[in-house]
Amino acid sequence: MSVTEDGRDELARRLSRLAEIDEERNRLACEIAALSEHRPSKPYPTELQGLPLFSPLAKQRPWVTQHSDSSDKIDLFLDLFTGRRDVYAVRWENSDGSRKGYSFHCANFWKNGCQKKTKGGKCKGCQMREYIPFDGHTVRNHLRGTENDHRDKEFVAGAYALLMDETCRFVVADFDKADYKEDAKAFKVACTASGIPTYLERSRSGNGCHVWVFFTSPVPARHARRMMLATLTKTMEARPDIGFDSYDRLIPNQDKMPKGGLGNLIGLPLQQRSRVDGNSVFVDDEWQPYDDQWAILSGIRRMTPSEVEALSEEGTGAGAVLGLQVPQSEEHADEPWKMKPSRPITSPSAVGLTGKTIKMKLGNQLYIERKDLPSPAAAQFARIGAFQNPKFYSAQAMGLWTGEIPRVISAAEIFPEHIGLPRGCLEEARDLAKLYNAEIDFED
Repeated sequence: MSVTEDGRDELARRLSRLAEIDEERNRLACEIAALSEHRPSKPYPTELQGLPLFSPLAKQRPWVTQHSDSSDKIDLFLDLFTGRRDVYAVRWENSDGSRKGYSFHCANFWKNGCQKKTKGGKCKGCQMREYIPFDGHTVRNHLRGTENDHRDKEFVAGAYALLMDETCRFVVADFDKADYKEDAKAFKVACTASGIPTYLERSRSGNGCHVWVFFTSPVPARHARRMMLATLTKTMEARPDIGFDSYDRLIPNQDKMPKGGLGNLIGLPLQQRSRVDGNSVFVDDEWQPYDDQWAILSGIRRMTPSEVEALSEEGTGAGAVLGLQVPQSEEHADEPWKMKPSRPITSPSAVGLTGKTIKMKLGNQLYIERKDLPSPAAAQFARIGAFQNPKFYSAQAMGLWTGEIPRVISAAEIFPEHIGLPRGCLEEARDLAKLYNAEIDFED
């Protein structure tokens, strides 16, 4: 469905109005709840000030706080963080710590007949594979940080986000580069502008973060992902440094379930041993952990399927999901930068380069100076050297695992003071500068 510019503006106005209604609704709901049996008498918790909220009274759930019974906490955790119910992942680490990762939790792991006990054996296709379901017992172990009270054995659970019917109950953006705080902040700003409520979690390692978005009911993964991809594209307009590999850091990371696979997973938050170090917890915009994690989770506002679909269609209609060229033939398979652009170009008025000079230098590659280049323009020049990877879409269409296939192939390099492009991009870079009514100071 095509969305006109007027339609997009109207959608933005309505999403903004919806956010105002949500804020008023939640304020009233908290005041009502303070007088009811559903939660303690303390009025609207300061922990929740400024956050996008959704009252638990809508589903008559108890308001959960750090003082609530463990059963209420477990129920809330299951309500928010359940991916597939029939299977979950557990974290493992070898004795010397040199190898670590996650694998699905199997009831027959390391028993006689388990292929893992055979040198070179793999779990995939094992006749003895038997999934253990994700339930309250699993959550209790995860929150305590140990399996069945064995204090010497750490327990960390992970959720497989993509459900069997190719829907998801949440979607997460993962940031783990050196500048992850700046990347996540820019992404949250773009989300807020689109009316997407987000919740920031410092990762288990403490060297990255997750930006969570929750849904009232399962949403087709293709809509959830398109919404997030389009928002990442908007983020790049303000912060080109976020990089094209951010498109591969979504959970779930594909629209369709891979044949014989489970899709990618996410390590779940609030694991006790990580919390001791201030990690695996939800934090505010200053990266300080909330004192009452459960009050935050209890007040989370979830998006409806219709809201997600509207933003997905908006991005698709505007051609802004990735904003990149798509290979149409094999003619330039080895030199994709020679393809004619098929992506939308940000309007000159929005970029603000009219009458300005762009410095370009041709060396081992084409260097475009960033000093006086507005962020939207820098992002657009970087996109000249990037294109959507046809192998990703081919593999996804065949139901294959795409975890190690990048969605975007980029030959652009983002330096602190320059954008580096293949030399063959010179002509298109000149065309783009001309389109933006800018002069070129060229040095060969």
